[in-house]
Amino acid sequence: MPSFKNLLLSFFFLTLAVAGRAQDQAWVEKTLAAMSLEEKVGQLFVADLVALYSHQQSPNFRYAKEMVQRYHVGSFILGGGTLTDIALMTNALQRAAKIPLLINSDLESGLTYHLPWWWTRGALCLRRRHRLSFDDGVRRDR
Repeated sequence: MPSFKNLLLSFFFLTLAVAGRAQDQAWVEKTLAAMSLEEKVGQLFVADLVALYSHQQSPNFRYAKEMVQRYHVGSFILGGGTLTDIALMTNALQRAAKIPLLINSDLESGLTYHLPWWWTRGALCLRRRHRLSFDDGVRRDR
């Protein structure tokens, strides 16, 4: 039988979770209402991010910052860089963004692994071309 202490703790955490959700929902609605159509559309896009961050005037950082400030992208997918560079660059971009950014990465084969180009053809698998895509992938794998 659960103790009174456990029941009290469960009630406390449940109350915090419900209060937090209401507060989050209010922030989302307020932020969404204040956004222009251009900002809303920008949130739908994912830009590539090569996190080679030597300074704030580096071409990679300027590109990423322009994506955030001019085009209002809502998300980046990592495509290279060291752990330190990724941390520095994503933190700087989060500070530059009006809305928190979503940072994505494919880490199945290590940090910022790129899928082979031929996977795209295989994934598309157009009706009459699926055999060509498969054969090309098999040849490159050997």
